[in-house]
Amino acid sequence: MPVWNEYQTLLDAEQDLSVFKTWPIVNKIPLYHFDEGWVPYCADNELMLSKYTKSEQKLWMSLLKEPETGHTFESYEKAKRDFHGYECSAWTMKTLNHLLTFEKVTQRNLNRYTQFVDFGAGIGETTRILSQLYPSKFFAICDLPSTMRISKYYCSQAWSPISYTFEDDITKIPNNRKTLVIGTWSISETDLDTREKVFSHFRGHDFLMAVQPRFEDINNARYFAKTFQNIAKVEIKFANMAPLWQCQDQPFYVFGLGLEYEMGL
Repeated sequence: MPVWNEYQTLLDAEQDLSVFKTWPIVNKIPLYHFDEGWVPYCADNELMLSKYTKSEQKLWMSLLKEPETGHTFESYEKAKRDFHGYECSAWTMKTLNHLLTFEKVTQRNLNRYTQFVDFGAGIGETTRILSQLYPSKFFAICDLPSTMRISKYYCSQAWSPISYTFEDDITKIPNNRKTLVIGTWSISETDLDTREKVFSHFRGHDFLMAVQPRFEDINNARYFAKTFQNIAKVEIKFANMAPLWQCQDQPFYVFGLGLEYEMGL
């Protein structure tokens, strides 16, 4: 994947992790963005949160305050937003949308999992929020070394869960715990061999993925409707994403629900 080779070179050239959210390459990829989808994600999240109890709503919204880690003073002020009196950012609202949509469509509470594996975690925002929500769970990030140094720094500075694992090889992460594998865009931007490795290692577990319809010469819509289901041994559910991209190639959610009896979980 030539484009990611270029990105890794540019990421490796940056040294000051204390302001990584302002790095041009981080904003270009984007591993972090100041304004992405603020309006549609807010509207979609507000509707989904209305189905939760008041105490559950407060819990979710208390997690939305983005840590200052990786910001300058000026960039942090630029990132800050308000959602019904709770400080948040466009980036944390996007992350919340992934998690709320999963619970809504699958009717599976995130608390049911013992382990969360974030494949291609970017800066680690999803892992950061989940580890604050469930600090007694197991958390693993699998990523390229040039990106993983960012998530390592971010999670260690912003939050320190009880059990953390960072690996560049998915097969080194235990698969004997009840696991939710998360891959928002990342898995759908890998070659077919890498995908099969991920899905085979966590066969029978659950998956939360955001996917674009095509990647290079791969038809992702067709792949995730057929091949993914057969390799991962899951029931699949699709969901529309908040209408962020008004275009023909709008991304979508793919959720895989593992056939748990095969795992004895």
